[in-house]
Amino acid sequence: MRGPYTLWATLNAAVTTANDPCDDLGLPLAREGEYVRPAEYAARITKFFETNNYTRSLLLCLLLDVERSLEATYASVFTDGATHLLSTAQRRWDEYARLRSSDPIVISHAERFPMSWLGWPIDEAERRARAYYTRISSTLDDPRKREEFFRLLYEMGDAPLMDEPWEAGLHDVMDALASITGIEYFPYGGTLLALVRYGARTGDLSEDKKDVVERDIDILIGVNSPADWSNRVAFDLATELTDERGWMGCYQKASIPLDAMVAGIPYRKDLLQCLKTQPDGQLLLADFASYIIVNSSTTGAHSYFQRGCSNDGRCATVEFLSNNVSASNNVNLVYPFGTCRAYNRTVQCPRRPLEFTRAFHELGQHDCLAIPSLFSRDQRDPRNADFGLRGLTPHDVSIIRRIAEDLQSGGYASMREELESDRCLEVQKALKPNITCIGCGVSLQQYVTTA
Repeated sequence: MRGPYTLWATLNAAVTTANDPCDDLGLPLAREGEYVRPAEYAARITKFFETNNYTRSLLLCLLLDVERSLEATYASVFTDGATHLLSTAQRRWDEYARLRSSDPIVISHAERFPMSWLGWPIDEAERRARAYYTRISSTLDDPRKREEFFRLLYEMGDAPLMDEPWEAGLHDVMDALASITGIEYFPYGGTLLALVRYGARTGDLSEDKKDVVERDIDILIGVNSPADWSNRVAFDLATELTDERGWMGCYQKASIPLDAMVAGIPYRKDLLQCLKTQPDGQLLLADFASYIIVNSSTTGAHSYFQRGCSNDGRCATVEFLSNNVSASNNVNLVYPFGTCRAYNRTVQCPRRPLEFTRAFHELGQHDCLAIPSLFSRDQRDPRNADFGLRGLTPHDVSIIRRIAEDLQSGGYASMREELESDRCLEVQKALKPNITCIGCGVSLQQYVTTA
């Protein structure tokens, strides 16, 4: 069975020759909004899908034009341009629908066939065009859908999220990513820390305390080019989550610095956010950030998130890692990939996950990442509020150490070495049997005496 990307590569090659066969079919007149009956152009057919008839060829050309407009819409950063492209695609679709509506269609005395027989690639091209409309019109171009997306994100997001829907959502995300070829991906941020610390979102500590490390699911996705992300990967990932796994919707946007937007530097939509809702109001956000893979230790080039230049020659780049991290260190921090445990499955992780986290988020070298900080936690979850009130004890650190040893013995990334670092030993020395650390990992100066 041909996949959609294979289809697009095949069709794109067929219509990008020096003498575009679709132009030979009179499609340029249709592009001006005038629908022309195919019979009027029968004499102009010379070479286009020589084994197929005229109507089938024209249908395919119209669909290709629809898809190309929609792909450009999906990749467009600015709404005005996207709206124009959608309008163009809609006109092509109307022409296609009119042509297909007659059953059977008579092109000439020698050509007559039922429209129910179209087959591949037209059926697949139509499916993709319809899917593009569904994804784009439900997010980018429809203000009501966009408003609903962010209403859920900011209003329903106030409700705490329990561990069961988070775990199920992580499995959805990993299964969806596994279905997409030609990419690399791994968790980062709080998601990565949770898996390295506990192999799960939440750690069970002493006296029923819970260390809920993360609220969302954060994933980095490496692709080979900006076009591959905008034309294929983001679309297929959103489709896998919404159509196949019942997620509410996805919204694509750009991590555009305001000064760059004002300067007119064209930034790509490198971010994809997808929402999954629960009947009881719980909401899960999956936050995907894409980067362009560049690994060259000889040229010093970096993988990057954004790169663009304005018309007057001003350029800007958003690097994958901080500029003070060399390309060789970039490779060493990430490759070859290691493994993390995520509940009952194994997921790909950076080779050196904690060093990568420090470099990626530009953290200092003095914070202990193995021991949970009680500051700046998600207070929407009552378990975090409870943990903040009761604080961290030496028994909690012993539990974290035991989990780290179990993860390491299983071949997974863990906090074992981090716990033995000077920064973490300093925290552990400050913890005494009758002292609870309120700010461990951030400040060692705030303590309360336990009863």
